[in-house]
Amino acid sequence: MRAEPVAARYAIFGDVHGNLEALNAVLESMKEEGITHYACVGDTVGYGANPVECVQKIQALRCKVVLGNHDAAVVGRTDTRFFNSAAREAVEWSRDVLDDTSASFLSALPYVARTECFTLAHASLGNPEEWTYIFSRFEAESFFHYQEDPVCFVGHTHIPSFFSSNTMEDFNRARSIRLKPGTKYIVNVGSVGQPRDGNPLACYAVYDLVQDLIKFVRVPYDIETAQRKIIDAGLPHGLAMRLGRGK
Repeated sequence: MRAEPVAARYAIFGDVHGNLEALNAVLESMKEEGITHYACVGDTVGYGANPVECVQKIQALRCKVVLGNHDAAVVGRTDTRFFNSAAREAVEWSRDVLDDTSASFLSALPYVARTECFTLAHASLGNPEEWTYIFSRFEAESFFHYQEDPVCFVGHTHIPSFFSSNTMEDFNRARSIRLKPGTKYIVNVGSVGQPRDGNPLACYAVYDLVQDLIKFVRVPYDIETAQRKIIDAGLPHGLAMRLGRGK
């Protein structure tokens, strides 16, 4: 039996996608939240103009990190046949600018990781290398039996969401939940670097182990600078414009 950290307050984040402005803002917010531990659900690169800097900052946290599909594509661990043209172009660009140290870090990441008290995956458990999306409670239900810990944190959809093995619970875009004994939860932590829930603010989750509480935190950042960097890098214009829309 694994011991839980005493009074731990985790920040779980992901889908940074090379957006350094968003990542810096989120890291500052985490200090204000009194975070003691960190964990990342992957996709550090892709879309944004600062993949190397984002990898370096996450490496410096020395936390659990799992592989995302864009990470995998950049280092040749998955193909891009299901990526749209803009995503493929961003993968190819990121591959060209990534240094050897950052590429080696991404290449070594696991699909699934466990901490003392929860599981991490980028998309889902079961066959994590297939990058299956979880948008609904119905889709989440098929993955609970793979889950050994009470909570599994994921990303991939870029939409902050709670799903429960208790089919009577309906969170309906709740911003926080208090965990119930004997219930499993899948929590999508949203996206730091490219939110897609109609809210352009960067998003991450805080898990307070003392209170058994998980909440989402939204953080403003310098969107215009992130957009300008994307355009100046010659990346598709649409990747910049969607940051302002949050979708």
